[in-house]
Amino acid sequence: MSKKKKTIDEVLKEIIVGEKEHPYRLPDNWVWVKFDSVIKTSRNQATAIKQKDYEEEGIIPVIDQGKRLISGFTNNENYLYTGELPIIVFGDHTKCFKWIDFKFAQGADGTKLLKPLEKLYPKYFYYIFKLVNLPDKGYSRHFKYLRDITLPIPPLNEQKRVVEKLDELLQKIEDAKQLIEEAKETFELRRAAILDKAFRGELTRKWRRNNYGELEDNYKKKNISNNNYINLDDETYVNVLHEIPESWNWIPLKQFESKEQLVLTGPFGTTLSKKDFTSEGVPVLTIGCLTDNGISLNKANYVSEEKANQLKRYRLRKGDILFSRMATVGRASLVDETFENALINYHIMRLRLPQDLNIEYFLQVVKGASSTKRYLKNVNHGATRDGINTKQLLDLPIPYPSLAEQKQIVEQISVLFDKENVVSEELEKNKIILDNLQQTILSKAFRGELGTNEPSEESAIELLKEVLQEQVK
Repeated sequence: MSKKKKTIDEVLKEIIVGEKEHPYRLPDNWVWVKFDSVIKTSRNQATAIKQKDYEEEGIIPVIDQGKRLISGFTNNENYLYTGELPIIVFGDHTKCFKWIDFKFAQGADGTKLLKPLEKLYPKYFYYIFKLVNLPDKGYSRHFKYLRDITLPIPPLNEQKRVVEKLDELLQKIEDAKQLIEEAKETFELRRAAILDKAFRGELTRKWRRNNYGELEDNYKKKNISNNNYINLDDETYVNVLHEIPESWNWIPLKQFESKEQLVLTGPFGTTLSKKDFTSEGVPVLTIGCLTDNGISLNKANYVSEEKANQLKRYRLRKGDILFSRMATVGRASLVDETFENALINYHIMRLRLPQDLNIEYFLQVVKGASSTKRYLKNVNHGATRDGINTKQLLDLPIPYPSLAEQKQIVEQISVLFDKENVVSEELEKNKIILDNLQQTILSKAFRGELGTNEPSEESAIELLKEVLQEQVK
């Protein structure tokens, strides 16, 4: 005996969400439905492309679960998506949603292609998904949580009006965000210009005039001998050094003699390896612990106190500088009391500077001097991976004024950066305001509060009947 086919009304009863389960009240001619009742995964006959096969340029953009809209390209038309457009791409691991209305190749890892049933307006659902707050399960899959949500469905013409209004409003917000990003880029350029002026002696020109007077051009530091100056004809420094005041000198880092070892590389893997690591104890800082904002323990390993004592020469003190020698070469961080007695691993160099080189001044030289950037680029040229050794770091050229002027430069950089930071913080606040405004607009849109709803239009239930009628043919 064949199974009795359900009527449209019976199917409607199954897919419409009961009033007790409504997340919030909708206009009378809207209705709540279950996700799976109106959203289906699209079929793609083409093979999904693996990330290792992406190209930097090509005729077909690759859409995967990454945050960027386009993650790469391919010229192989065998990867071309074969289904209907437009489509909504969902990142099963990343929770990203992308609206795609152009030909593309599907990324192989963690992409779901979503499409509403016929007679529903696809972009309306894309905008709904931008409002969805899924639980964060790390790199686990999230599609099963998306399938649990319920969707507010208005009449078809209202879906179109909502999308039209959202296109207009959200584009204005995106335009404002773009202006903020352009302003932030301008701030970065201005910061770079400040540092460039600092290490050319331009920020302290007036200070030198007041402190050295007419003797500035003839002023020479007494604690550095002429033998320690960099030879400007040395191949290492050609096209690296720039003009500095005559009262300054270019000094290689190695000439700043100290009673203690100036540069120390962390212990090699045979001295400190994975078998030594414990769940807690003395932190061992890795290259991932050095961030743009200082030092973090997020990527640290740990060893026992006994093992740490065996490696005591690698333990840190307040005032040490940590220098990244692999990957993000040149990233430098100052050790404070939080990280005293921690250890470093092989990918980090520890610098312990003498008193005649101001620590903050040196940090600014490493982070922002154009000479440092050019030097590090040169010493890494031709390597299979970025990296710098102890000798190369010791040859790092330092634009070297008197200690008093070093302190003055640090103070002036701080004052100028503080002014920049005030404006930069305001930009970040405005970006947050725009993000919140975007969420508010989306929330109003799917409550029927954008001023586009027509109460006189027939209920969305009639639309669903048409949709289901198409499905049961």
